[in-house]
Amino acid sequence: MPLVSVVIGTYNRADFLRRAILSVLSQTFQDFEVIVVDDASQDHTCQVMDALPKEKIIYVKHDVNKGIGAVRNTGLLHSKGKYIGFLDDDDEWLPKKLQVQVDLLEGRSTKIGLAYCGFFKVNQSNGEILGECLPQKMGEMVNRVLVNNWIGTTSVPLIRKACFDRVGLFDERMTFGEDWDMFNRIAREFHFEYIKEVLVKYYIHNGPQLTKNAQG
Repeated sequence: MPLVSVVIGTYNRADFLRRAILSVLSQTFQDFEVIVVDDASQDHTCQVMDALPKEKIIYVKHDVNKGIGAVRNTGLLHSKGKYIGFLDDDDEWLPKKLQVQVDLLEGRSTKIGLAYCGFFKVNQSNGEILGECLPQKMGEMVNRVLVNNWIGTTSVPLIRKACFDRVGLFDERMTFGEDWDMFNRIAREFHFEYIKEVLVKYYIHNGPQLTKNAQG
């Protein structure tokens, strides 16, 4: 049974998806499964998946477009890991992200529900680094997360699966901010910790956004 389950939701972004998956397969930490949840894409996503190695990858395709909350919930329901990492299909993990976060969580109390890190903002068109966001808050976060999404993007944290057992799944009625809602719910029950290091590339582009377009 894998220690980490990585959930990648995708919708009509085959040209980005391969990069995201390869960034997981290239991790220095290798005890994981990758669950790719395709929200009824109509592009060449299936061909991209067919060309990738099958050993660690589970590919699930929705028959109809269900939205970002349902995509993440499908991934959670298929997951077997002790820890859950979400990676947006247009983002990328740096090679030691999982190793650093697993090491931190394995060495901490189970009161720590998630570990997050910093990320680069990257121009998709030319690869230019536009800036970096480093974590600033940790510990008891319930009031802090209410006023600001300190984590920034769902591609950043590694989360104990026990958090979802306690607080439930993503709210599938939400078409925007479902990640912030989840962080708020987790913060009521668990503390947060961070690694003050950039371990994710968050790409800025004008293409379709999963949160906006997964409603069809």
